[in-house]
Amino acid sequence: MATKLTSTGVEFTGISTNPSNPIDGQIYYNITDKTMKQYNASTNTWHSVEKTISAFKYRQVITTSYVMCGYKSGTPYKNVNRMVHSTDVCTNLGDQMAYTASYSDAAPSSTKGWMFAAANAHSVASVNVIAFNFATETGIAASSSNYMAQARNDAGTAFKEHDYVHLLSGSNTDKFNFTTETSALSGLSILGDGTGGGVQAMCDENFALIYNDGSGQILNYSTNSVSSGQGWGVNNQQKPINTKLGRGYCGNEGSYNGGYNYRCWSLSAQNYRTVGRPMGNTGEENFDMGQDWQYCMGHYDGAQNNRGHKFFYATESGYELGSGSLRTGIPGGSSGGCVWKG
Repeated sequence: MATKLTSTGVEFTGISTNPSNPIDGQIYYNITDKTMKQYNASTNTWHSVEKTISAFKYRQVITTSYVMCGYKSGTPYKNVNRMVHSTDVCTNLGDQMAYTASYSDAAPSSTKGWMFAAANAHSVASVNVIAFNFATETGIAASSSNYMAQARNDAGTAFKEHDYVHLLSGSNTDKFNFTTETSALSGLSILGDGTGGGVQAMCDENFALIYNDGSGQILNYSTNSVSSGQGWGVNNQQKPINTKLGRGYCGNEGSYNGGYNYRCWSLSAQNYRTVGRPMGNTGEENFDMGQDWQYCMGHYDGAQNNRGHKFFYATESGYELGSGSLRTGIPGGSSGGCVWKG
């Protein structure tokens, strides 16, 4: 059992399970999770504790996110909704995007939210890249200068903060530069079938864990290279949750929907444990990234819908959202994309 708090300071040992009979504020190092844990007596829970204050975490403090596009029953949308993180209020901003998009993904620069492979049709490979202006909260006219070099469908994103993003799948990713707002083939060979194939990634500031159905790779940003990895997620349609805490979440079971748990991966140790989902039997989720919590804004549970959740990183728990916190303006939408700003 871990040593408890003493009059001279905090003492801890490395063990693999939560100690029994803890006291408020007790700390120990979990050798399985590779994380520091601290006990909160008021909630009877153990919380993960950052070892140091991360410059990455506070480089941008996320306050607002947007869910863009998506589809229901084969009909794709141009719709955008805004989620305010301090109030959980979700507001319909209308049809802002230049084209419809589904089986697409998105990533944010510091000033714009970018949607990739926006075909203006459902689940079709496309080079189109469209954008949403954070300052004006309006869509931007499409420009071929922003388009990808290769058409893609159902391709996830591996983003390095506000520097660039890789559009995943196939023999060559498109690497979109957020400063120049242009794309070029990277030369990296990523999982997938060349133009699509369903590829996702859990990202931090240094690298991304890439997965499709049962296979995985590691994308190292500093060396601009990929290496073999584990099957991080059970299925590519179980979308990833990203954090600023050195960990990511993806599906533990199911396919296009199904399953009641996430795999919580330590991106550095590259091992995982399972945690429960706030909503089970889901897939094709629209997940944003938050500061201390994040949101789902529509998914697939046998039909495309506007259901949503709020998920807290510290407790790795959450709940399904109700009226006022759900996406509106469309009858339901999965397989869109989320972006965020400070």
